[in-house]
Amino acid sequence: MREIMLQAVPNQRIDVSVGGMVWRIEIKAITGGMAATVWADNEQLISGTRILDNSLILPFKYLAIYGNFIIDSGGNPIDWRLFGRSQALYFIEPDELP
Repeated sequence: MREIMLQAVPNQRIDVSVGGMVWRIEIKAITGGMAATVWADNEQLISGTRILDNSLILPFKYLAIYGNFIIDSGGNPIDWRLFGRSQALYFIEPDELP
């Protein structure tokens, strides 16, 4: 697993090269939580999917053949105010996926 730095802001876009792909992740505050849109090598994989604590962001195995992402929030609701402090985004390599 590799940590990807998040800023404590409600809406952000992260571009990162991991797992042999160039990923773009947009994280946005929505009513009652956070949502993500994810691209891999400029191909949109998901749009506006709700992010749940310790759940994979890419919800289907066929989307995660090059890896997946998770936000560890320590069992608390995901809150952008805690990004970079007690909540972190991680990239999970394909061989580490359940």
